[in-house]
Amino acid sequence: MVFRPFQRTPRSLPWSEVIRVLRQAGAVPDGQEGSHAQYIRRVGVKSYAITITIHDATEIPPKTLSSIIRQSGLTKRQFWRLYYGGKAKDVLVET
Repeated sequence: MVFRPFQRTPRSLPWSEVIRVLRQAGAVPDGQEGSHAQYIRRVGVKSYAITITIHDATEIPPKTLSSIIRQSGLTKRQFWRLYYGGKAKDVLVET
């Protein structure tokens, strides 16, 4: 069996932490409708639309978190490195 780090999303996170990481990655607010906040992340000529469900003291479940990470254009490795304190300039190196 081959070890693949960050293959699955290990746990849920509060929505405020998810927004913190996305803002570190360059996402900016694009509006809110009810309990859904929209963010836009632009990388070069690509734009990523990200929708986050916001509720008081609610954690985002692992599958929803995976979907948000996918919408943002980040890899899971990049997301978790930013979450654990990595600097955006070091983590978000374009290849």
